[in-house]
Amino acid sequence: MTVINPDNLKWNSCNKYVGLSRDSKPTGFNARFSAAFTSSGVDILVEVSDNKHYQNYSKSKLYQGDSIQFAIDSTGHGVTSERVEFQAGLKDKSILWKNFAPPLAGDLPDRYTYAPGEVRFGSVVIEKEPGLLRYKIHVSKDDIYPFSYCHNQPVRFALLVNNNDGKGRDGYLEWGSGIGNGKFPADYGTLTVKIPPKQLFKTTDLNRLNKFASRHIISPKENELVIKIISRARDANNAAMVSTPGGQVISGGRYRVSFQARGNIDLRGMAVLSRIKAGKGTRLDFMPKTRLSQQWQKFNLEFTVPLKFNYARISLFCWQQNGWFEIKNFKLNTANTP
Repeated sequence: MTVINPDNLKWNSCNKYVGLSRDSKPTGFNARFSAAFTSSGVDILVEVSDNKHYQNYSKSKLYQGDSIQFAIDSTGHGVTSERVEFQAGLKDKSILWKNFAPPLAGDLPDRYTYAPGEVRFGSVVIEKEPGLLRYKIHVSKDDIYPFSYCHNQPVRFALLVNNNDGKGRDGYLEWGSGIGNGKFPADYGTLTVKIPPKQLFKTTDLNRLNKFASRHIISPKENELVIKIISRARDANNAAMVSTPGGQVISGGRYRVSFQARGNIDLRGMAVLSRIKAGKGTRLDFMPKTRLSQQWQKFNLEFTVPLKFNYARISLFCWQQNGWFEIKNFKLNTANTP
């Protein structure tokens, strides 16, 4: 039925509640999901905690009762007409309904459901237990056309869980947005490949300098090693930079850069990505120009490695400024590392 292994899931919580007939989320109404995109299509497992199940609607009106809605931005461009959107609900039977798909052009898929219509080349099983609905959904690769999955590709995706306790649609939980508040794929969230928790770099790895920076190690206090950078970049009309070496990353993976900083310059951060270890670098900015002060500031910043890149080094720098900045507690981790 599904390629998702229930013993090894990456759960995503639907934390945002949007009330329609009330402001606060009903007690006990919670939801989480896991998704697997492969060359055969998409598999989605959704668990909804709900004290009362009510679904008296069918076809395109499933969303009026207890149900889920999910959508894929087929091109990643955030264009409303390029989304593929579905609903699923349990009435007399489990129903999976295709709400919308882009107009077909060029070569047609072999096994394709035209929208609107009940999905013909997928499957849905909705299991009902006391206080719980479990949705097990598979949609074939042709039925999410024109979306085409590449290995480890980040996916623009949104999921919404509707609640109806018998007095009308009460509200909904969502992951991402852009379904219930209008049809706006630009508001979807981004699903990235699941990767094992791992630390790639720490403070002592900030040891690569360019010629406009000087690095000083300050004696640790309470085991907090501090690296101080003196910049002469304004005199040279250039940048003063400190970097890690190149480390192997997973294409499509999400990573977190965390550190504390202080100083008297504007600090920036970037990842320099390459396909091979010593290959030509491509810049990816994860930290815009940020003014530092004499007080320590905490930073937690994330970025996704674009497809086909396998190595990254992290650089912290100032542009065309003389002055100084200090860094401590620097880490580059996978985003799911505690």
